[in-house]
Amino acid sequence: MTTILDSSHFPRGHFIERICVFDGESDIEVVRPSDGVALGATSAGTASTVDLAIRSAQRALRATGWASCAPRERARVLRRRADLIDADPLLPQLEAIGSTRPIADAKASDIPFTADAIRFFAEFADKSGGEVANTQAQSLGMTVREPLGVIAAITPWNFPLSMASWKCGPALAAGNAVVLKPSELTPFSTLRLAQLAVDAGVPPGIFNVVNGFGAEAGGALVSHPGISKVSFTGSTRTGKAILGMAATSIKPVTLELGGKCPQLVVEKVPNMRSSLSS
Repeated sequence: MTTILDSSHFPRGHFIERICVFDGESDIEVVRPSDGVALGATSAGTASTVDLAIRSAQRALRATGWASCAPRERARVLRRRADLIDADPLLPQLEAIGSTRPIADAKASDIPFTADAIRFFAEFADKSGGEVANTQAQSLGMTVREPLGVIAAITPWNFPLSMASWKCGPALAAGNAVVLKPSELTPFSTLRLAQLAVDAGVPPGIFNVVNGFGAEAGGALVSHPGISKVSFTGSTRTGKAILGMAATSIKPVTLELGGKCPQLVVEKVPNMRSSLSS
């Protein structure tokens, strides 16, 4: 499979509700890492852009009934979204070109992995429920699971689609809305993913994408009082900063950080190359 994309295929701006939105921000030039060639540009979101996306998500939750609809209906929509991901001709090219990977690899690996992750979480929509607690005969005690509201998701440059599916899949299946900020290095496939969500029947505004740099757009997203939970994948340093920003409004945070697998090699370890060849 060879690329057919030119700059006209790269989505620009932010995806809010059902369209790409421009808010007068400066452009971020997105380059191909293999040779430094400029692929296109996207917008650098500001605090006002983030606020626009979050307010859109809040309105969508109130107006569409996504949080209160039958869980099987959400599962049906998410399964249809997975089917569209599998069939979309642009998505593997957008995923591959930003990271300079073979398109065939993205089509054979990243795309089905992303679609299967969406299907996996869709199955939890009607299977994750509450519990009835043991009480005395005259009492009834229950634990009820409810959607949190608007979830902030921040993904890194590597494997943009996979990272987005891990964050948005469970959040949407549980009835939440999502505002996602992808890496400014690889934004294009995530914007396409948002369009496919609307095409599949996810109500406009339930899954919004804001582009921008971490310090401004990411910081505004994490610290916004309209965000109910934060999910972040990236560096330990940034994760620490996110914890501090989220603490101002006391919201739960899920972090997947780097540096989780340290290795120590001491002087007395024999030469590994010699050991393997003997």
